[in-house]
Amino acid sequence: MHKPLVPPNELERLAALSSYQILDTAEEPDFDHITTLAAKICGTPISLISLVDSKRQWFKSRVGLPVKETPRDFAFCAHAILYEEPLIVTDSRIDPRFSDNPFVTGDPSVVFYAGIPLIDEDGFGLGTLCVIDHLPRELSELQLDVLRALARQAITQLSLRRTSVQKDLLLENFTKLISQVPGVIYQFRMLPDGKSFFPFASEALNEVYEYSPEEVRWDASHTVSRLHPNDRESIMASMQASREQMTDWKLDYRVLLPIKGERWLRVRSRPEKLSDGAVQWNGFIMDITEEKMRERVAQHNDKLLALGEMAAGVAHEINNPLAIIDGTAEYLLNAESTSDSIRKKLESISKASKRASKIIASLKKFSRKSEVPHMQVVSLKGIVEETLSLTHPRARNASVEVTADYQTAADILCDEVEIEQVLVNLINNAIDAAKLLPEKWVKVLVSEQGEMAILQVRDSGKGIPELVREKMFQPFFTTKPIGEGTGLGLSISRGILESCGASIDVLTNDPNTCFELRFPKKKT
Repeated sequence: MHKPLVPPNELERLAALSSYQILDTAEEPDFDHITTLAAKICGTPISLISLVDSKRQWFKSRVGLPVKETPRDFAFCAHAILYEEPLIVTDSRIDPRFSDNPFVTGDPSVVFYAGIPLIDEDGFGLGTLCVIDHLPRELSELQLDVLRALARQAITQLSLRRTSVQKDLLLENFTKLISQVPGVIYQFRMLPDGKSFFPFASEALNEVYEYSPEEVRWDASHTVSRLHPNDRESIMASMQASREQMTDWKLDYRVLLPIKGERWLRVRSRPEKLSDGAVQWNGFIMDITEEKMRERVAQHNDKLLALGEMAAGVAHEINNPLAIIDGTAEYLLNAESTSDSIRKKLESISKASKRASKIIASLKKFSRKSEVPHMQVVSLKGIVEETLSLTHPRARNASVEVTADYQTAADILCDEVEIEQVLVNLINNAIDAAKLLPEKWVKVLVSEQGEMAILQVRDSGKGIPELVREKMFQPFFTTKPIGEGTGLGLSISRGILESCGASIDVLTNDPNTCFELRFPKKKT
C-alpha cells in the first residue's frame, strides 16, 4: 500500500481548510443533495464529500457509509487532493497503490473509486467529491462532467457557508463591542409618508427607552410616548429640522420611562438620504442623567453659596440691631420701675430677638457649602434642632405641627451642613404632604439601636404607594406636578448619607409615612 504524499503547501492548505470552520459540523441539506445526486447519476452505492484534515478524512456528507471519518493514511481522497484532475481507480484490487489497502481488503470494500478534487479559489485542495462501488467499473464522459459540476457546486456551498460564518462572527464581535459602548448605537429611518422604525439598535435601547430592539424594528411610532411632555414638541421640531436641512441631529432631551421615571438622554447622529426618499439617521443615544444631576447639584451649591454670602451680609446688618433690642430688653427687665405687664412683653421681645439671631446663624451655616465635605463628630440632636429652626416658618404657614422627641443625644461623624440639607428636605417634604391632610403633624424621633443612631421623620400620611417607593430614590423622580419639583432631593440625600456610611429607607410596616435614617455612632 502506498501512503498518500503530503502536499508541499500542507500548512497553508490546512489553514485554508480551518478557515471554513466546517470540520465536525452537523449535516446540511445543501451538501446532502450533492452526494445524493452524485450517487444516482453515477449509479454507485456510496458517495461522499470528504475533507482531508491533518490525520483524518472527515465526511461533511455521506451516502451509503455509516462512519463519519477514517484515518488519512488509508484515504483514497488523500491521494486525490494531490492533483487537479479526477482520480479514477477502476479496480483497486489490481492497482499497486491500493491493492492491500484495508479499505479494499476489508470494509467498506472499495473497488471502484472516482474522486473530483475540491479546489478552492486560492488553489488549495480541501478534499473531494467522490463516488465508490464494490465492483470494478468506469464512468461515462457525461457522468464525469456532471460529477465535476457537482464538485464545483460543493466548492460554491463551502464558500457561501464560510462567508455566512464570517458574517456571523463579525456580527457577534460587533455585538460584543457595541455592548461595551455606554449608550445605544442605532439607525433610525423615517419614510416619506412619516412611518418610522429602527433597522438596527443595540441592546442598550432597553436601558434608555425601555423598549427592546425587536419591539421597534418595524415600528418606532410608540417611542414618542416615552418623550417628556414638556420636551416632546421641541424634540420633534429638532428632528424635522435635521431631516429638512440634512444637518447633524444633536440634542439633550428628557424621557419619562415606566420603570426608571424621568431620564435625560443625549442624541448625536447624522442623516442620509436613501434612494427611496427615506431619511436615515446613524448615531448613538446615551443616558446623561448623572451628568445633568451633577449640573443641578452644582447649581444648587452655587445658590447656597450666594445665599451664604447674602446671609453673612444680612447677619451683620441685623445682628447689631437685634443685639441692641435684646440688650435694651434685658436692661428694662432688670429695672425696678418696670411693671409686671411690661416685663412680660419685654420677655417676649428678648425671646424673639434671640430666636431671630439663632435662625440667622443657622441659615448662614446651612448655606455655607464647600466642595469638599467637612467631616466632624457632631450631635444628631443638635442637627435636628438647627433644622427645625429653619423649617419652622414653613410649618407655621402650612399650619402643620412639628415636634421632636430626643431619646438619645448620639454623636455621628458627618458633614453637618450636608446632613442638615438632607433633614431640611425630608421635613419640608413631610410638611408639604401633611398640610393637605385632616391631621397635620410631623414628628421627628432621635433614638439608637446598638451601634446605630436612628433618626425618623414621620408625618400624618398613610404611607407611600409601592410604585412610588420603587422609584422615589431615582434621580429626577418626583410626584409633584411638572414644574413644581426637581426630583433631586431624595437621590441626592441618599448619596450624601452613603458618603458618611449612613442609609435612608421608607418603613413599609409603619401606619404612617416614615423615613428612617441610620448612622454609625461615634464617640467624641
